[in-house]
Amino acid sequence: MIRMSITEIMDHAGEMLGCGQDIKLWESVLHYIAPLRGQDLEYMGMVSNAHDLLSRVAFAMMVEVSDMLGKSHKRQFVDARCVFSVIAMRHGFSGPFLAKLLNRQYTTIYHYKKLYDHILINDPEIQSIIKSIESKLLIK
Repeated sequence: MIRMSITEIMDHAGEMLGCGQDIKLWESVLHYIAPLRGQDLEYMGMVSNAHDLLSRVAFAMMVEVSDMLGKSHKRQFVDARCVFSVIAMRHGFSGPFLAKLLNRQYTTIYHYKKLYDHILINDPEIQSIIKSIESKLLIK
């Protein structure tokens, strides 16, 4: 397994959010990746606004999904939340944590996952989008 360098992580964060190698974006990517890799946010040295940083990454992912789906604005946003929820839950985020992050009811998050677990079986477009985003965001 090859780990991304700090520079590569910062480059990717800048590419995602259009801000170059900004240290806050690098921190946000670390805070997103930490739980995915089985690390605790406290272990990663959580900053006072870790929730805000993580929210920025979540929003960036949702924007990216929206662009990839290329559907009407309302439809994009709903699908993007669903896809983000599925990716995050598949990689270790808890439903209640996601609900807090996305300011949604836990039941809504659970619905997203249930809905997309079903769609994943039958929708190659959604499968492709999820694989693409996972490959960009996970440290390999």
